[in-house]
Order: sequence, then C-alpha cells, then structure tokens
Amino acid sequence: MKRFLLLLAALASFPVPAQGLDPGDWPHKARISIDTSATGVELQEGAARVPLALRLHTGNFAFAEAKPDGSDLRVAAADGKTPLPFHVESFDAANELAVIWVQVPRLPPRSVSEALWLYWGNPKSAAPAAPRGGTYDAAQTLVLQFSEKDAPRDATGNANHPRESTVRLGAIGPLGGAATLESTVGPGAIGPPGGAAKPDRGARLKIPPSASLKLSASAGFTFTAWIKPADIKAGTLFEQAEGPRRFAIEIRDGALQLSIDRKQVKADKPLQAGAWQHVAVTVGGGKAAFYVDGALSGTQEAALSDVGGEVGIGAGFRGDIDEVTAASAVRPADYIKALYGSQQPDAQLL
Repeated sequence: MKRFLLLLAALASFPVPAQGLDPGDWPHKARISIDTSATGVELQEGAARVPLALRLHTGNFAFAEAKPDGSDLRVAAADGKTPLPFHVESFDAANELAVIWVQVPRLPPRSVSEALWLYWGNPKSAAPAAPRGGTYDAAQTLVLQFSEKDAPRDATGNANHPRESTVRLGAIGPLGGAATLESTVGPGAIGPPGGAAKPDRGARLKIPPSASLKLSASAGFTFTAWIKPADIKAGTLFEQAEGPRRFAIEIRDGALQLSIDRKQVKADKPLQAGAWQHVAVTVGGGKAAFYVDGALSGTQEAALSDVGGEVGIGAGFRGDIDEVTAASAVRPADYIKALYGSQQPDAQLL
C-alpha cells in the first residue's frame, strides 16, 4: 500500500497515451506496479485473468479530482493503451474510500515488470465503465460483495441473485461492505441425504437453481470468502443439495470441512474466532485443497459429483462474511494466493 501511495504521488503528472482515451480528458493518471516477486506476493507459476482489488482512500487518492460516483475512472494495462475490464464496487467520495476490481490478463511468476494504469478526473461526463460482469472470466459463476444498501446482488453476468436473504448489510469488511449473519441452526438447513430439512430460523442467503451454478465433476469447483466467525464450532458457508446428493463447505470443530454426500474431509490449519480471514476450497480431479489467507492448508482425496439445486449460504454460521465467490473451475494455488494478495488490508501485491 505504501508503494501504491508513492507511485500515485510521483507519477500522476506523467503523460500516457491510451487507446480510446484522450489524455486531455483524463488529466490525472498513475502507474500501479504489480509485484509477484519475493518482495511482494511471490507466485511460483503465475496466474491468468485474476480479478484484483484496488483500494483507494484519502492517503493515496485525491477524491476531489474524480467525479462523485467514480464514473470517470478507467484502468489500462502496462502499455497505457489497452483498457482492462473493471468495475467499481463502492465509491464513497464523502468519506474518501473506494474499492475497484480489475481483471489482469496475466500475472507472471516472480516479476516486478507488470503494472496497471489508473485514470481519473474526466470533466466531460464520460460514460460509466462497463458493467460488473465483464470483470470476471466465464468460469466465475457467483460473486457477492455485500456493498449494496438494500440486498446482495451477484456481480457476475450470470444474475445469480439471492432470492431470499435475511443477512444484515452494513458491516465493515476487508473490502467495503460486509454482511452479518446471526443464525440459530446447525448444518443441514437444506436437508442432509435421507433426512428431512431442518427449520431455518437464522440468517442465510438462498440462491435459486441455475445452469451456471450446477456443480460439474468434470469442470471442478472453487469457493472463496472472507469470514469473521463469532465462533468456530459450526456453520455452513456454502451448501447445495439435489435428491440424495449434498455438497457443503462448512466450519466444524475449528477448521474448514468439505462434505460430499456422506464423506467429510477437513483442512489442517485451524480458523480463528473474531478475526477476518480469507478461506478457499477447490475440488476437482479427485482432490480437495483448502487455503487460509492464501496459503495451502491441506489436501485430501475427494470426488466431486454433479449436483444442482438451490444454493444456501450461511446456515448455522454466526459472524460477518464478505466477498463470497464460486467458480466452475479448479483455481490454481497461485490464483488463490493472488486473490488474497490483492485483497488483504496491506496489499503487497500492488
């Protein structure tokens, strides 16, 4: 973050040509370096098409120079000419806080050569940037960011918006807004195989079935989220059930647990109560991998089944949650590490 601040201050006056952009229309610009070496967030193999989070605040961005809603922001690749897909999750000019998501085409391993260019300050009422869905690749099936004021919405182009939500918005998360869940039920709110569904009296999100959300054994699956559990005894982060089949990512006895039908496998690293942490689970190719704060937390044998049906998030979980995502692909370890690297409060990736 300190490097980001210095780059903004030192490079804002550099003239940069940009394809489709008139430098005279965007008088303010800054180069943001991406560090995948040992001095930043070291990637061993690199990653592609990763949505990275850019945080703006009073210490690194002059909000008075931008439009009040941030609609004049633009992001370009390292050449300063190629526009990159991005969207603004939140832009609070009054409190000088913003979160911007941008998809970078590639993150090379152990490199300091990649960069982004940020443009702002267009006085000619430029049209807003592209919609949120363009920030994500085709494998991304769900992104809930919880910065909305009324109800959570899917930020991908799949329109997997929750049909039912009893979470409370307005909490402060690692990335803008977050949701608070105060639940009174344990696992199995959708219903375990062979058993009746349990009463769901607590906070949760329910998302209708869709073709994009259906789990595919051949494609694999990745789940990520920021969580701040009030306790780490039990809670369901993601659940999908169809007939006798059930797939769930849960917290059980202090650690992440994956349940597929009647088989359970657990992560190695314990979670923390009362603290924000980034969690991720990938399943595919007969293996499940668990990650906590971007680091591998164990692998286990696990066979993913084809499962559709309604998606439930939060049954039995007590605490705050932010940036819930699902993808129909097995994201590589460096992809997970880069996600966490750009999203953590003191992001050393950027």
